[in-house]
Amino acid sequence: MSFSAAAGILSGLSTVLFQTHRAIGTIIPGCAIEERHVDRMTITQHPVEFGAPVNDHMYVMPAEVTLRWAWSNSILISPATLLSGAADLTQLDPANLIGGLFGDGYVQQVYKKLLAMRISGKLFSVFTGKRMYTNMAMPSLMVVTDVNTENSLMVVAVCQEVIIVSTQSTQVPSQDQQTFPQQTSPNQSQGPQQPTPQGPSILVHLNETLGLGLPVQGG
Repeated sequence: MSFSAAAGILSGLSTVLFQTHRAIGTIIPGCAIEERHVDRMTITQHPVEFGAPVNDHMYVMPAEVTLRWAWSNSILISPATLLSGAADLTQLDPANLIGGLFGDGYVQQVYKKLLAMRISGKLFSVFTGKRMYTNMAMPSLMVVTDVNTENSLMVVAVCQEVIIVSTQSTQVPSQDQQTFPQQTSPNQSQGPQQPTPQGPSILVHLNETLGLGLPVQGG
């Protein structure tokens, strides 16, 4: 078996073997600094009648989690990270395998995979220390590099749930089959309509009949 094929098999095993660990999709962090969970509900601001059969006075917003995770060039990659696919083993020279698992280039590989995941349009799962999320997308990914983080990767990744629903269509019967078509039939285009001119108002008639001489405009 070639080295590239073996790397592919190891990467595919990550979801099964390490699905309970912290991960964004199949990317496992080197260090979890902070995980901030936010659950919101939108509630109406107008009064709701007591006992009224309403169900739209509040609704749940998509769940959101902000991850402050880090990776470093100076530490050896753990077996979990190897299996996660964060390290691109297919790009390493087998003769220099250990040197390629850490040192220059490792954090760039992780960053590249995070960027690719963000713009792929595919939903993924997020595993944190407190909670698992499904159907997630990454609207924001922030990385700051300074003199202290040149050889490390510090990310702030905002992941937001995409609420998946199922829809169903129905066929509306024709108007001649409806009991009250004026109430139940869909709107239909009547084409361009011309406005109907209106005659003088009743105030104009009274003004002229009684000879009041009031400055009433006709309409």
